[in-house]
Amino acid sequence: MTGGRAIGLACTVASILFLAILVPGIDANRFTGGGMQFYSVGPTALPYFAGGLMLLFSVLTLITSGQERPKPAESGVASASLWRPVVFILLAAALSGGMLIAGFLIAAILFLLAVFWIYGAASKPLALGLGVAVPLGVDLVLRKLFYIPLPVAPFLS
Repeated sequence: MTGGRAIGLACTVASILFLAILVPGIDANRFTGGGMQFYSVGPTALPYFAGGLMLLFSVLTLITSGQERPKPAESGVASASLWRPVVFILLAAALSGGMLIAGFLIAAILFLLAVFWIYGAASKPLALGLGVAVPLGVDLVLRKLFYIPLPVAPFLS
């Protein structure tokens, strides 16, 4: 078993346990007062959403980790293995800071487009479409379905 499959299997088991045991326990341990409830969804909606995504990505990791990948050229292997995580960490930090300046939507679109451009997306039109559609979808789900406010650009509010 490869390391990727072991991680995929461990995360699959952990996400199943999370979804089956821990998330249902949230409602059981919740104090319900006599006041009004102002939430559109219960307290388990986001944990089920996150756990479901974790399960999906864990199973995908489990399935795809054993496939043969093309081997990079011998020259530059060490440098390629170091610069990619460093660039991603810098991009994630820029996303965090960018949300304060440009808001979630603009920062997330720029982040995804930069990731696709730097790491060489196979299809540029697909990368452009996903770079715009995924942040829009996340923004709509969190704002309209879960009523979670996300940072908005000061110049747009």
